[in-house]
Amino acid sequence: MANISDIAKQAGVSKSTVSRVLNGHKHVSKEKRRIILDVMERLEYSPNGNAINLSRGKTNTIGVLVPRVGHPFFHQLIEGIGQVCMERNHTLLVIQTEHDPAKEEASMQYLRDKRVDGLIIGAISQPQLLKTMRTLGPVVACEDHQDIVPSISFNHGKAMTMLLQHVEERGAKTVGLCLGNPDSGVGRVRRDAFDQYLKTSSLRHGIQWYADRCYSFEDGQALANQLLTSTYQMPSSSAMTKSQQVLSINFARMAFGCQRISPLRDLMIDRSHERLD
Repeated sequence: MANISDIAKQAGVSKSTVSRVLNGHKHVSKEKRRIILDVMERLEYSPNGNAINLSRGKTNTIGVLVPRVGHPFFHQLIEGIGQVCMERNHTLLVIQTEHDPAKEEASMQYLRDKRVDGLIIGAISQPQLLKTMRTLGPVVACEDHQDIVPSISFNHGKAMTMLLQHVEERGAKTVGLCLGNPDSGVGRVRRDAFDQYLKTSSLRHGIQWYADRCYSFEDGQALANQLLTSTYQMPSSSAMTKSQQVLSINFARMAFGCQRISPLRDLMIDRSHERLD
């Protein structure tokens, strides 16, 4: 297999000139560049991408850390990031952790080895890891960790309050709650806001109307079926009807965190511009 020395010898140039051509430097004459590329083609030379990236100091690869690729929110997040990466000639590396602490810790190696230029944190169960991550490379979080790294997130507490106000204004007397991961930062904020609102509200909530770790439409359907066949009184809120189909869809929407509240800009927290000393 040909190497840089072989190419330099046959092209009649130095190895550093070949290296400049491989790295896309402009300070090589058109004639020398053409000769080197012709030799590379004749020798069927395939450059080592990792070596080139190390010499450039960048990989044009962005990493994104998510618990589950199939979760609707993270699926859309990945799709959006991927679209921007494509537009900017970057590669997207998706790291799925399933909220496994060991996998979250292992993800730091991508930054340490310079296999990615930066890391986007979709969700993380160990926020303390961010302190180490930020010393290894650029990191931005999609949760409210602005005290550690730049963050862009929704005000989930305010969203929950607005949702409860909405169902109460629609005449609901009892309310159920369905969460994804109750141990995540978002899950805890939503549950705290829910409990806090009920302290001063006429809405009633019973443990039989609570569910968590619901991530898919199938989870929503199963929960709806469970409530429909339960001997307990159903919670009365505008998110529920006597139609099993509509109930299933609405429960799935609740599982996805898709509240019909607007405008979104009222719930957005953007601290990505803040400097971290």
